[in-house]
Amino acid sequence: AWDEHCPHKHLPRILAPMLRASGFEVTQQRAIAFFNPTLTNDTYSHGAIELIASYVPGKLGVTAEEASEWAAELRLLGAQGRYFFTITRFLFLAVKPS
Repeated sequence: AWDEHCPHKHLPRILAPMLRASGFEVTQQRAIAFFNPTLTNDTYSHGAIELIASYVPGKLGVTAEEASEWAAELRLLGAQGRYFFTITRFLFLAVKPS
């Protein structure tokens, strides 16, 4: 259900060729991993849990109760020291030659 928030989830795979085809020079491509082996108020995933839990109800049959239970389970795993979160973001730097 969360995938519905992303209009083009495969964009990182095709962005560099699209930029080159549009006349840009791709000078850098990087993967930036966010990794939270614990859950605390200052972690990236702490905010992501709330964002996702508020977005998914009503999408693909997910109910508000299911989303709330999912978030509660993640918080419980965090309290038990059994939490794990990772996500990769992609950075592209492109310039248009003169």
